[in-house]
Amino acid sequence: AGQAVTFKGQPGFGDLARSLARNASGSANATDAGWQLMGNPYPSPYDYSLQATGDRTNLDAAIYVFESTSQYGGNYRPYVNGIGNNSILAMGQAFFTRVSAGQATGSLTFRNANRVTTYTNPTYHRTAETRPLVQLTLAGTGSTLTDDAYVYFEQSATDGLDPLYDAEKLPNTTGLNLSTSLAGRQLAIDGRAPLGTAQRVLPLAVGVPAAGSYTFTATQLLNLSAVPVYLRDLQSGALIDLRQQPSYQFTVSNAAALLTGRFELVFSPQQPLATVPAALAQQVGVYPIPARTQVAIDLPLSLSRQPVQAVLLDGLGRVVRQQVLPAGSTTHTLPLADLAAGVYALRLTTDQGQV
Repeated sequence: AGQAVTFKGQPGFGDLARSLARNASGSANATDAGWQLMGNPYPSPYDYSLQATGDRTNLDAAIYVFESTSQYGGNYRPYVNGIGNNSILAMGQAFFTRVSAGQATGSLTFRNANRVTTYTNPTYHRTAETRPLVQLTLAGTGSTLTDDAYVYFEQSATDGLDPLYDAEKLPNTTGLNLSTSLAGRQLAIDGRAPLGTAQRVLPLAVGVPAAGSYTFTATQLLNLSAVPVYLRDLQSGALIDLRQQPSYQFTVSNAAALLTGRFELVFSPQQPLATVPAALAQQVGVYPIPARTQVAIDLPLSLSRQPVQAVLLDGLGRVVRQQVLPAGSTTHTLPLADLAAGVYALRLTTDQGQV
């Protein structure tokens, strides 16, 4: 701070090629191999969305720009396939790219034609998104730090690791990290095969700098009007419909380890809900009424073979509690101690319909 820094050199012009290597022999297959720190060589912004596949030979499609949040802290903001951070690299902007797994060398060619020569407001630079997409944001209570993970569905993508459609996670120096988890790898941007009729479950990986309270927020839910999207907390049993309740607060008691088995994103293509036959519905027991600290729910055996979603609604029809009743058990409890006194309705969604 308070120092003047002078950069000297010839500004880049024309088409500029850069040769890259993955790693030294013997370490090329390491999990952190292949990362390359590059910079925009031009005295003008550069639009990486215009980068042709042939101009990034043997490289993953994603790039990462470090966004400083303090003197020594910040987040890596990824961009791939139109998803994530802005594709515009400022004059002299540093960024990371990666030589793909299985490759010893790669090359990146900057094209003079990809330079930005007219001003465009970055807020409105992108075209309207037409793909189904979720942007989930993690934030600490009382903190300005945030981190994002993106999931989108693309015709040519697969449910595996795709260098053309995915961006692996570069851990943030702040300690706050959110990603999806795929076969032991963490993805900041996760491109998936198109949604069908089957339910899709994506495990999340969560890292926090300290024990305390944190919040998930569905910052974007795009082109998913016919597909309910849920956040599932396997520790508490909560199942949150992110369209009805876009934020969910939770507590972490041990910040030392990455949480990889607690949270899931669930995409459940909408199907017409049937109603459980009246005779079967009459076998569902809810007691005591009135209840104070908890209510017991008894299900007949025929409704207990699959998980049941229990939703508690207040007098205005707002969802105040959601819980998954696990399969294989006929008796369950729903905690009520933290709810205000009032009249509530309980809705159960089973594999045979709704009660």
